[in-house]
Amino acid sequence: MERPETRQFTANPFVEVLRHRDVYIAAALTINRAYRWSGASVDDDVEPLESYSAWTEFVRKPLIWLECDDPKSTEKLRDDDPERAEMLAVFAAWHAAFGDEEMTVAAVVEAVRDKRQNDVDSGVIRRPFDEPLAVTDLRAAIAAATRKKGDIDAAELGY
Repeated sequence: MERPETRQFTANPFVEVLRHRDVYIAAALTINRAYRWSGASVDDDVEPLESYSAWTEFVRKPLIWLECDDPKSTEKLRDDDPERAEMLAVFAAWHAAFGDEEMTVAAVVEAVRDKRQNDVDSGVIRRPFDEPLAVTDLRAAIAAATRKKGDIDAAELGY
């Protein structure tokens, strides 16, 4: 899930934690105390987070010491998201093709629309290298992101 902080729960986790507050506090303090008493240090493995030094020291490092997933690992999840990677490829190809020029989605679709079929219908023979490579790359990136092999739809790309 790209944004786990937006998950919907059937139960209210806040109410559940309040109901068993003593158990959660005891567990958290036990984990932190065990980490401190162990003398272990995960300093070399943990990149500090801006403005979260206390949280890193008292929550994140003990959890990493317990070999739990790093609470900061949401960045890795975002990096590994195939849909996000496809959209980043579209944005990079879009920028390579058009630079900082402001364009509507409809204008981009028109610019990358495969004109070769129209050329065949009109009797024009176009060599593949007549089209800028950036436009070809953008068409391929859009097709991959929208899962369309044929004509690109502006509404679908806009979505």
